[in-house]
Amino acid sequence: MNSIRLFTSNRMEKLTEALAKILFTPLSDPLAQEVVIVPNRGVERYLSLNLSRMLGVWGNFRFTYPDNFIEGAITKLIQDLPETKPFNREVLLWRIFSILRERIDRDEYKEVSRYIASAYDGEGSLYSLSERLTNIFELYQVFRPEMLKGWEEGVEPEDWQSSLLRELVRGAPGSDRAFRMRALDALPDDFVAPHGALPERVALFGVGLLAPSRLATLETLSRWCEVNLFVVNPSRHFWGELLSPKEAAAISERSDSDESSLHLENINPLLASNGRLGREFISELSERVPDVVELFEVPEGATLLEGIQREILELEGSGDLSWKADASISLHSCHGKMREVEVLHDNLLQYFEEIEGLAPSDILVATTDIEAYAPYVEAVFGGVPRDSNRYIPFSIADRRAVSESGLMEGFLALLEIPGSRMTLSSVVDLLECDSLRRAFEIEEDELPLIKRWLEETRVRWGMDGDHRASLGFEPFQENSWRAGLKRLLLGYAIDGSKGGGYPFFNGVLPHEGVFGSGAAVLGRFVEFAEALFSLAKDCKAPRAPGSWADLFRSALRTFFAVSEEEEHEAQPIRAAFDELLRIEGDAGYKGSLNFSTVREHLKGALGGVEFGGGYAVGKVTFSAMRPLRQIPFRVVALLGMEDAAFPRKEVALGFDRMHLRPRRGDPSRREEDRYLFLELLLSARERLYLSYTGQSVKDLTESQPSLCVSELMDFLDERGGPRLSCEITVYERLQGFSPEYFKADSSLFSYSEENLEGAKALVSGRNAVPPFSTVAIEEGHLGEVKIINAAELAEFLINPAKYFIKRRLRVDLDIYTREAEESELFLLDSLDRYKVADAIISLGEKGVTDAVEELLKGEGLLPVGEMGRVAYEVVQDEVRALLSRSIPFLECAELEPKAYEFKSSALLLKGTLARITPKGLYTLRPGSIRAVDKVKWWVNHLILNALQPEGAALETTLLGRDETYAFRPLAQNEAAELLGNLLGIFERGIGEALAIFPRASIAYVEKILKGDEVGAMNAAMGKWRDSKRGKGEIYQGEGRDPYFARAFPMGPEGAAEFKALALASFGRLVELGEKRK
Repeated sequence: MNSIRLFTSNRMEKLTEALAKILFTPLSDPLAQEVVIVPNRGVERYLSLNLSRMLGVWGNFRFTYPDNFIEGAITKLIQDLPETKPFNREVLLWRIFSILRERIDRDEYKEVSRYIASAYDGEGSLYSLSERLTNIFELYQVFRPEMLKGWEEGVEPEDWQSSLLRELVRGAPGSDRAFRMRALDALPDDFVAPHGALPERVALFGVGLLAPSRLATLETLSRWCEVNLFVVNPSRHFWGELLSPKEAAAISERSDSDESSLHLENINPLLASNGRLGREFISELSERVPDVVELFEVPEGATLLEGIQREILELEGSGDLSWKADASISLHSCHGKMREVEVLHDNLLQYFEEIEGLAPSDILVATTDIEAYAPYVEAVFGGVPRDSNRYIPFSIADRRAVSESGLMEGFLALLEIPGSRMTLSSVVDLLECDSLRRAFEIEEDELPLIKRWLEETRVRWGMDGDHRASLGFEPFQENSWRAGLKRLLLGYAIDGSKGGGYPFFNGVLPHEGVFGSGAAVLGRFVEFAEALFSLAKDCKAPRAPGSWADLFRSALRTFFAVSEEEEHEAQPIRAAFDELLRIEGDAGYKGSLNFSTVREHLKGALGGVEFGGGYAVGKVTFSAMRPLRQIPFRVVALLGMEDAAFPRKEVALGFDRMHLRPRRGDPSRREEDRYLFLELLLSARERLYLSYTGQSVKDLTESQPSLCVSELMDFLDERGGPRLSCEITVYERLQGFSPEYFKADSSLFSYSEENLEGAKALVSGRNAVPPFSTVAIEEGHLGEVKIINAAELAEFLINPAKYFIKRRLRVDLDIYTREAEESELFLLDSLDRYKVADAIISLGEKGVTDAVEELLKGEGLLPVGEMGRVAYEVVQDEVRALLSRSIPFLECAELEPKAYEFKSSALLLKGTLARITPKGLYTLRPGSIRAVDKVKWWVNHLILNALQPEGAALETTLLGRDETYAFRPLAQNEAAELLGNLLGIFERGIGEALAIFPRASIAYVEKILKGDEVGAMNAAMGKWRDSKRGKGEIYQGEGRDPYFARAFPMGPEGAAEFKALALASFGRLVELGEKRK
């Protein structure tokens, strides 16, 4: 006789009390364990807390999951059954892969063969197909056991899935679930269960959906043990034939009678539309379990939320069509996930004020994608100081381990390198992993130096030429890792700048940027790079699974120094390696595997790992929607309820037999989501908070809420009039500092003090931005900055903010603005042409005239191959044209260089002025004359006029590609005085950031000297801001410079000393400068 009972209620609290009463009755064996079957850890946690509270002390119990219990029970009852391992997911996948790989050329598998033949990666596609088939065959075992039995007996012999099933069963007869369930059903009525095979009683609690075959198995097991089912049922009345509007319309279409005569009235559209899977499950339970204990409780309150729950429970309309809006249900339309979380935080703070005794643990926040929302939750909720009255304790559950583990993330990133292009960013990004850096003793503050070396040696992608050839590209060495590392190592070994005018060594151009302690950093980075290259080579050839496991264990030891705190993160990785070993043993796979296939397997294995936790006591719980779907909370908030995300779309494979011929009780992602929404609605006790992205952050494009939400709003409008849903819908503003949140007569609100300050600023106008430097750094901190030369003075005047921030504060803002280039040059754009032309001119000035093209190729300034030769010739012609304009200067013999020294109170300007000709100083610019060029040569011009060397004209000429700019002579004493003024400005700039911006400052001075004081600041701001050129091209303003922007965010108009400094620095520059033909 079966001993199975069904306890059903609309409240999980009632079911928990009923379970506690049963557990209070002791088992006949005082040492026996109580067994409770739960669907997930969330329900397990809920029962642990509540049963301990109800029973006082609750011990000697065991939680398990439905499949684990059923398979374990069958094994213990029928002890001669084969083990289930061959049909366990991780083994079944490789068995399917092995069979398809061996038999893919047979006629019955020609459909699979065509699919694989059309794929780019044959073995990878076969693995992907095997994964999908594993999922389907797992479902077949539970939802189509009779179909598998038919296939096993030879039905549909030509069908490739039927053939595959027979091969699987032939390799492990009696191990599949379908066979085991049939074996259980075949036990005679007088079968006596072995002693201790089954627990005395078992409780199935909180399982919202269960396959009909699994339910039948529990019914069979109830012959030998007491089975108690605790199931949440939305309605106390029979609703097995309740039809959704869509189902009713389909029936009406197929019938000749009208809808009213068919009695297809929809009593409760919410239950009918969202409850299809629950309806089928409850109906199956009703047919199989006659012993039912009903524990329903009618919500007595008058809120909208309780009214909805009451109508669902009673399966009838209330007759009251005058429902009024209240705070129990609210819908919030936001601009993106960040705003959703920000608005939620404010609303939860309001709930704590409004709801008496509300604790953080009484709140559930369920999201459609916990991985996507977790960073925003940590930023918003974790960004509030713990000692603030706005701090809300929270925990995030159900996150994948790879999202929380830097070690696992680093290892998976490492696996992406072999077989890839090995781009600059993909390799350098590996060094962001703390464990990996520790393994090679590379410090975090050394990364900017390493990145600068790689940029300067123009590493782009590819280990070397052979590696590029293996990927189907030309086998050139330029811009590869090997080429860049050779240049760096050779640059330290020899001084490339002293190579007798030809700095190549064995065809390699040394890089001059490695010296001193940088050599140790380079050595450690090269060790890392060589280990990476070695791993990439080791992964080229196919290997047996066991060999791959050994290789990956070695890689884990080589690339990661696992600390004690990270040991729990390393365990799943090592377990994945062990699983590779079992492929040969348990799955019987004998062949080799490509790296890409093994990598996908490891990504899948590690991607499914969860560390658990997150269900903390005393905190708001953020989780995915499924785990806590039926657990009661005083406040339930649902985030991400837009139509595109929820319910999920149904994606079925063409060969899925369940999809082709569906049955009652079949799983459906979309229908499961809809029932999940219904369960969460019923689990809310006082507040149901709904949120979705209703407007785009970029262009304010509107998006629709989820179909489930829309149907809920329609239901409310039917009960309270067409305005009811509008009254509970809040359209949030784009920014949290919108003044609307802080107006007394506004329905919007915010608790954010920071946003309040922002709103005040918007209303009252912006306050002056506080200066970057308020107090100058004392001169005692000057240190080595005592003697400077003309180049350093010019560097300072070109960007004083950069000089101060980078040299004195030792902060490099460039690392935040650089984007790694990952493509080698193919064509020279205007900027590239300028770089090459400038390099040709600079080399010529140094006396380097031979092998210039090779030198530029070595620097990575030219495209590879014939395109580089052509580009060099084009630029060389442009340089020749520019040089022709300098013939008057070249015809004059250069005068002897002149040493100079100019002192200020704390500085000494000292150096040698070269390139003096009888016609004065000159320089060549393979482009237009820029403000920075004028500033640089203005310093040299002042030195020239202060020295006034014999036989030299006291002019300085800048020869551009299409223009000429010159500085006229000035008196010797004035030049010395102006140099002294610049040194005084430099001395100030050592201790504080000064508002000198070459382009803006010169534009300002030009207007002032013309008497246009009104237009002067406009001209300066015009140079500061971006401007448009022809064809929509944006010309970046001076304000784009990260140092200027950081020190002076408002630009010239917000800098108090800008005007005075501009005139003091560049007043005479503008007066003496002139364009010439």
